[in-house]
Amino acid sequence: MLRSYFTKKWIFGGIAFLILFSVACVWWYHHDTATYRKTLTEAKDYLRKLEKAKQVSKVENDTEQVVSDVTEESIKQTVEEQEQVTNSVVVDTNASGTAPKNQRVRLSPNGFGPLPKVPRDYPDKGFRWRYYIDDPDFELIARVRLKIWTDQRIYARGASFINGKVYPILPDTAYVSWDTKYGYDGEIIQTYISEILWDHEHKPSAEQWQSASFNMSEYIDDVIKTKNLKVVDFENGGIDPYTFLNLEGGSK
Repeated sequence: MLRSYFTKKWIFGGIAFLILFSVACVWWYHHDTATYRKTLTEAKDYLRKLEKAKQVSKVENDTEQVVSDVTEESIKQTVEEQEQVTNSVVVDTNASGTAPKNQRVRLSPNGFGPLPKVPRDYPDKGFRWRYYIDDPDFELIARVRLKIWTDQRIYARGASFINGKVYPILPDTAYVSWDTKYGYDGEIIQTYISEILWDHEHKPSAEQWQSASFNMSEYIDDVIKTKNLKVVDFENGGIDPYTFLNLEGGSK
């Protein structure tokens, strides 16, 4: 009987010891391994962030590669293509077939209709419509110069817009204004050219201007004779751009 009592006591004592030992182990795990588990969690987060950073870096490198492939020439070409489309419409040509059907053309911002196409053989290789369309007078000058070349194959180096007319600078033409010098008795002493518009190649050199014996009237007369220039009065010369270009209206 006594032996049975002590046997049960040891059994219950062993069970109680195992329970306390298990509780102690669990408490030790949560308490002493908390630092290690935190470190492990941080390490996993770091690895995830590192992987994400690699993916972002790859995307950025790919983007930089694409950007580096966009050269200055390609940007310029894109801008010019956009300029060709800006202020443009699709037009349908007539049956003569002078232009492709549904050709896209640029419109004048000054109300002059489609901008003329610049011939491939036009001597001014730097001609760009954007240099002329900001001002209606400049656009009319450009249109007149282009038409003279297209119709007559005569290149006007430049032109002046005076009193509603365009005066193209032609190699064989001098636009002049005359003046008269009178004597005391009212007698005409001399009629001479007081103003002249001509090609800059006909102008006197700096050395001629500085010469004490230089006489402008004599120089003009000599150039006109030796180069056989056509002398045109300002009042009778010039081109009416609307008539010459067959334009109507416009924002002058």
